[in-house]
Amino acid sequence: MSVHRLILWLTVVAGLVGCGGTPNGAAVADLGRARSGWAGNWHAVWEIEWHDAPVSGPLVAEMWHSADGRLRIETLEAPVAALNGLTLVSSGDEAWLYNVRSNQAQAGDRDRVRIPLADDMLAAMDWLLAEAGDAAISKIARDALESGATWQLQLVTPSGDEATLWLTDPDGFPAGFVLRSGRWGAVSCKTRWLERPQRPDPRLFDPQPPVGATIVQSPDATTQTAASEPP
Repeated sequence: MSVHRLILWLTVVAGLVGCGGTPNGAAVADLGRARSGWAGNWHAVWEIEWHDAPVSGPLVAEMWHSADGRLRIETLEAPVAALNGLTLVSSGDEAWLYNVRSNQAQAGDRDRVRIPLADDMLAAMDWLLAEAGDAAISKIARDALESGATWQLQLVTPSGDEATLWLTDPDGFPAGFVLRSGRWGAVSCKTRWLERPQRPDPRLFDPQPPVGATIVQSPDATTQTAASEPP
């Protein structure tokens, strides 16, 4: 085989791998950076739409995530009044959810204290990044979200779910996704604004709800207490 034909053959094979059924080396590295970035420190404003849900959205939420697992969510725009004016702060295992309209805060285990759509988005991103390692990558192209320049990956998971994943250029943070899934339905979640702080302000993750809020310990609680000044 001549050198010219060998180069041509390698070029064709590389193109098939990059645009065909399996991840190429660059895509695997991109997914690794995406998982690392998602688990690290980030601050973003997300626009979330869940087309098959009873409340489809859009919900706009500002989120702060710390590499040690702490999280803060504030709802900025919501399709229903019940999702307006909410703040959730989580230490990882426990959380509180404050409603500014009622001046009440629910406190308890993280899996029971949540904000619909916002927490669903976080869970769907976790799932997608886990599934993406075995996904077929059908297209890679440059694109842009409102939050900045990205690379766009189109994926088909082993279960047949289809997704578009946007990774920031150049650091590969997962800045958005569109998912068409039997498990999740039709979902669109994209960042309007994004930054990667070296260290989030620890005051964002105050373990106590606002002073004066009425605290409900669980959805089934029969007694309530008021938040007080720390000792």
